[in-house]
Amino acid sequence: MPNKEALARRSAKKKKKKKLSFSRVVLLAVILVGIVLAFVGCGYMAGAVYSLPEWDPQKLEGSESTIIYDREGQPASRIYSEENRTPVILKDLPPYLPDAFVAIEDHRFFSHHGVDVEAVGRAFVANIKGGIGAEGGSTITQQLVKNSFLTPEKTFKRKIQEAILALQVEHRYSKDEILEFYLNRIYFGDGTYGIQTASQHYFDKSADELSLAESALLAGIVRSPNNYNPNQSKEVAKKRQELVLNTMAKNGNITQQEAEQAKQEELQYKEGATASYSYPYFTDHVISETEKILQKQGVAPETCQALIYRGGLKVYTSLNPQVQQKMEDVFSNSANFPKDQKDKQVQGAMVLLEHRTGEIQALVGGRKHTQQRSFNRATQAKRQPGSAIKPLVVFAPALEKGYSPALSLLDAPVTIGKDTFHNFDRKYSGWITMRTAVQWSKNTYAVRLLHNLGIDYGLEFAKKLGISSFDPRDRNLSLALGGITYGISPLEMAGAFGAIANQGVFIEPHSVIKIVDRNGTVIYDAHPQKRVAMSEQTAYIMTDLLQTVVKSGTGTRAQLNRPVAGKTGTTEHTKDIWFMGYTPEFTGAVWMGFDQEETMGSGAAGGTYPALIWKAIMQKATEGIPVRNFQKPSGITTTAICTKSGKLANAFCPDTHLLKEVFVDGSLPRETCDLHVQAEICADTKLLANPYCPHKIKAVFLKGEKTENGLPKEVCTKHGPEDEQEEISVKVCTDPRHNGVLYLANIPGLLETGGCPHEFIEERKFKVGEAPKTRCPLQDHMVEKKSLFPKDPKEPKDPNNNND
Repeated sequence: MPNKEALARRSAKKKKKKKLSFSRVVLLAVILVGIVLAFVGCGYMAGAVYSLPEWDPQKLEGSESTIIYDREGQPASRIYSEENRTPVILKDLPPYLPDAFVAIEDHRFFSHHGVDVEAVGRAFVANIKGGIGAEGGSTITQQLVKNSFLTPEKTFKRKIQEAILALQVEHRYSKDEILEFYLNRIYFGDGTYGIQTASQHYFDKSADELSLAESALLAGIVRSPNNYNPNQSKEVAKKRQELVLNTMAKNGNITQQEAEQAKQEELQYKEGATASYSYPYFTDHVISETEKILQKQGVAPETCQALIYRGGLKVYTSLNPQVQQKMEDVFSNSANFPKDQKDKQVQGAMVLLEHRTGEIQALVGGRKHTQQRSFNRATQAKRQPGSAIKPLVVFAPALEKGYSPALSLLDAPVTIGKDTFHNFDRKYSGWITMRTAVQWSKNTYAVRLLHNLGIDYGLEFAKKLGISSFDPRDRNLSLALGGITYGISPLEMAGAFGAIANQGVFIEPHSVIKIVDRNGTVIYDAHPQKRVAMSEQTAYIMTDLLQTVVKSGTGTRAQLNRPVAGKTGTTEHTKDIWFMGYTPEFTGAVWMGFDQEETMGSGAAGGTYPALIWKAIMQKATEGIPVRNFQKPSGITTTAICTKSGKLANAFCPDTHLLKEVFVDGSLPRETCDLHVQAEICADTKLLANPYCPHKIKAVFLKGEKTENGLPKEVCTKHGPEDEQEEISVKVCTDPRHNGVLYLANIPGLLETGGCPHEFIEERKFKVGEAPKTRCPLQDHMVEKKSLFPKDPKEPKDPNNNND
């Protein structure tokens, strides 16, 4: 019994020990984790302190410029905020201006010591729920040090450093000094830094002249300049302004009545003068492209701006400064553009790229650059392309699908459904091949071909060439003529034609080659998107067709001393005119038109002003480059065809309708021309001759054409059996001395000699009454009687007898 009790006690102790052991393990684990976290936290804190940037008071006022390099690695342009920043003194500003910023950005600014603990706590909870960066708890002081000393990354380490530096700033400077630093450094969008420059940029006035309404709008921008910028959306900016005014009233900075009055004020936005930089349109595009690159790497939009304007980046680009300068000079010369109308200036844009790499060599977005990040027509304008789109949605897709350049279609008005399509000049050429249609930009041919090809196929093909602005409403045959909803930018057009020039390979046009940060670390290396958009053979044949446009078609003004392929484009009422062209080295796109779509009048066409500008720039770009031909791929053959039927020539095809055409191996025509035929027509009626027509002409005609050369469809009805008469055969003398007059030949009879020589005698048929009636009057053709007795040779001759 005692043994049983002892066993029971030992068993109970074991169970009790197990339970206590588990609790102790959990407690120990918690303690250990706490110790580890404490050590990690201390280490993290120590690391943040150790890597704290060196204290430099001058950084509160300055920044590092970003340098843009050209394709040779030489500095071409500098971007830095001070170019667009004018400092102000706080006491010179109206009091409601700094109050607006404090109210919306940091309403406890005057009570904390650089870090707002309550805001930090709120942000900590938000970041736990939504991830790091979900909500910021930065004070005005923290924002100042972030822009002055730190990188834009959103990490706990950077937040720790931000807090430490904020405490240092608060210790060294008064609140008014900090607020003045802040107002002179903060970013307001569009490349503008500081309240003075923002005031000039948005309202064309000095900061000390700003109204309460204007001050509230500017204060609302800084939280997210890309979203609350009035140049991006006036409606969004207005709502943000009203929030600022309500917050100011809530905090007691202004009364609610003053807030309501400010809300009713109509804001007059203007763009004041700002400093420019070298190659401004190209530089603006580099800035935009750099922003997109950084955002793809996860950098916030407003942080991208800080990096570009203040981060000391080195941006290496494809800029060709000599060609860029030439382009800017050409665009600044009014003689290169159609005349202004009603005080409105015809605008223009151009892009030149090296299609083998996709690198943009030069770019101009208007005739005059007015300010940083102004509207860039080369990249932002979406304009109707007119006939310049035909190679992209009709001809190249057709070649890729197996149609040959010998395809013959009727050039005549065409009605499909409810729509009737005409040529631009209302002139038509009957049956023509693809080459002629491209050469003279025939609308009816393009519409017929797209109808056969399929609209969807044409659209999808153009998308492979980088055209991104199509709309579902563009799914109609007007697509063949460039009639689309939103239009296409010159940059996209250059990229698309560049793919044809690059043997069918599309490379995303780009200007940024490499980006290096202020520490020398490469943060971006260009690897542009590439894709095969068409076969080498399709690209070569399309290029060969486009060469005809420049050699002898609508684009002859673009001719150079080297091979050129090109396409003109002129929209209805000449609201937009284009020239797209390329050499074996470069592709260029030129557009002209009014900003508000209006007609440019007579004399404006894609083959005039745009083609001449293209030529001037391409001459500069190819200067010193050896002349070479477009590379011919394997699988191409050449053969003679009839340009009317698109088939092999027959015996009746005239030389003027014969052409050596290029084909993909295996796609040569197998049939012989059936359009050129020989027929007999009535000389009087010009209709097909009937058996009774007295005068018939044999000639070569074209079947199916309503032209002078067209084969008549009707048979002559003027002549009938009553016109048929008995014919007689007579012998006539054709001696040249008759001067074409026919005489009955003198034929010697029995016991006669002489008469017309046999070489001048012809037997001809005449209708009764039409045969000659007079005999040959020539003396040496006369007939004489034969003498029955021969004359004595010694007898003297009769001097009156001339016949020997």
